[in-house]
Amino acid sequence: MTATISGIPVHYTRAGQGPDALFLHGWGVGHEAYQPLIGHAARGYTVYAPDLPGFGDTPEPPEPWGVEDYAAFVLQFCAGLGIHPKIALGHSNGGRVLLQLTGAMDNALNLQKLVLLASAGLRPRRKPSYYLKVYAYKTAKLLLKPFPNVRQRYQAARGSEDYRNASPLMRGTMSRLLNADLAPALPRVSVPTLLIWGRDDDAAPYRDAQAMEAAIPDAGLVTLPGGHWAFAEQWTVTAGALSSFLGL
Repeated sequence: MTATISGIPVHYTRAGQGPDALFLHGWGVGHEAYQPLIGHAARGYTVYAPDLPGFGDTPEPPEPWGVEDYAAFVLQFCAGLGIHPKIALGHSNGGRVLLQLTGAMDNALNLQKLVLLASAGLRPRRKPSYYLKVYAYKTAKLLLKPFPNVRQRYQAARGSEDYRNASPLMRGTMSRLLNADLAPALPRVSVPTLLIWGRDDDAAPYRDAQAMEAAIPDAGLVTLPGGHWAFAEQWTVTAGALSSFLGL
């Protein structure tokens, strides 16, 4: 499906029936890489999952965007389609955008529950160039490992080569995103929040999970073996945690 939001044709999917839910993907991939996660949430919700500008099949934004720009865009997307999400799930950069919306913007989506999977949002200790070199390679290699058919199709279409060849605009976008620090916004996240994290995550370190659990007033942390894509690698545990938290 495609909807034009602020002049940008946004590719998105809608799945399931029930109260509205929103899913935001991580850096370097579109929503199609998360089909098992979207399908699981769709057991009890109508899930809307857009490709954010610059990812998947949605064109790049007109200029390098920061987290504030992506948050404003998500609000416009929801308003344009008449979406009123009760829950939201975000992986990595998608989690960063949701932290902006729920913390810095005082629950602008009026959510009832929030799920953060290896969320970004705290300023990293590594330089942006590190992420520019390795992020998409690990995306293709690890995220889709449990789902070989999807993995093969997605790696063929994009994979690490796509990220290494990211445009200057998107490199500027990554720099702006990584320089944002949402730590001051964490105590203002007013909804029950489920954190799912890999103990050996080297993109969103496990210490970030611990910091978020401590700072968000109503947060619980599920720790998994593995790295940035542990939620996919340990899918049975992830699905169980999501079912319990979301009432699926």
